[in-house]
Amino acid sequence: MPVLARASLLRISDRQQEVLRSLIDLDGWARPMDVGGRDQSHHSRTLMQLVGLQLAETMKLHAIYCPFGTHYIHENGKIKRVRKPIKLCRCKGSRKFRVLP
Repeated sequence: MPVLARASLLRISDRQQEVLRSLIDLDGWARPMDVGGRDQSHHSRTLMQLVGLQLAETMKLHAIYCPFGTHYIHENGKIKRVRKPIKLCRCKGSRKFRVLP
């Protein structure tokens, strides 16, 4: 079932519909600022509500100093990207979102 059809069954608010449509138009991972968010707008909170309604999914972007995020190491003269998956990260990283299929 398409995402907009599921959203209409859930009777989401106009604000949530607007953000969901913006997220669908981007077709991939997007930050809150990509769907119109700025300064202290509602977009981050609205996107998290869509995640709670299982219409979108989220991934945390770790801060540079986070020991649990992505690291770049030098190996044999090449830069290699290494990711350490840890559940309890306490850094204040941003999030990115995408529509669930």
